[in-house]
Amino acid sequence: MDLSEAIVHALLQGLTTVLPLSETGHQVAARIWLGSDRGLPALSSIAQLGCLVALVVVVRQRLARAFTEGIRGLARPAILQSSEGGRDAVAMVLASLVAATSDILLRPYVSELNATPLVVGAGLLLTAAGLASTTLTPPPRHLTPAAAGALLVGLAHGLAAVPGASRIGAAFIVLRWLGVGGWRAAEAALLMSVPVMALQVARLALETPKVGMLGGGLITLVALLSCAGALLGASLWRALCERNRTVWLSLWLVPLALAVLGYGRALPQPVEQLPVRGDVAHIAPRPSSRC
Repeated sequence: MDLSEAIVHALLQGLTTVLPLSETGHQVAARIWLGSDRGLPALSSIAQLGCLVALVVVVRQRLARAFTEGIRGLARPAILQSSEGGRDAVAMVLASLVAATSDILLRPYVSELNATPLVVGAGLLLTAAGLASTTLTPPPRHLTPAAAGALLVGLAHGLAAVPGASRIGAAFIVLRWLGVGGWRAAEAALLMSVPVMALQVARLALETPKVGMLGGGLITLVALLSCAGALLGASLWRALCERNRTVWLSLWLVPLALAVLGYGRALPQPVEQLPVRGDVAHIAPRPSSRC
């Protein structure tokens, strides 16, 4: 992987982690067309950290209220139901616990499917259908889901570990059907993803031994670019939510899914078996073709 490809992967991961567009689906598509790279897991773990920082920045006000009211609610449980921040705290804790548990249980099975284009393409189509379904959701009537709804959101978030699905997108879709409207639903999905993503960052840091080989300069660049991509994605999503146009994102997912499915039918080998062009730990500019 050369430097330009590392930049593309970092920006793409930032955008697709926050937008409900499936990070895994786009990562597999990028590996198909840019080539398979042994150093991609190390790069992705750093990019995930940048995405987490961006997520905290986007929901900082709501996260601060939930933390403050949640702490107060330990002494006065009534606050957890009477205040918006308290309800957010309960919903975030319940959804995160279910999502993290589901992720742990599904990970051994899902990891075997991550490099299968046919599975990824089907997951992308399912994500597109879910986003399209939000045009039929009831009018907004809640700011935060109830406890039972939060459990359902967490389950959807965890089950979306399937390749081609979007964790934040799955949470958003369920929130919309529970009567949480527009950007409030998107913001709640991002909020509930913060603890889960923090656990993922910690796990990836322990499971990815080659991170230190990237070098300080590249680590900083990847983290900053993924963070910038995630912030850009959040701004775009907010603009779409305010105009009730989130469904437009499915117009991108459908052709991408069909392209990945077409690849899977034509060349059904796993993506991980594509020719390797180099390791991210040895990123260097492409050699010039001139003498």
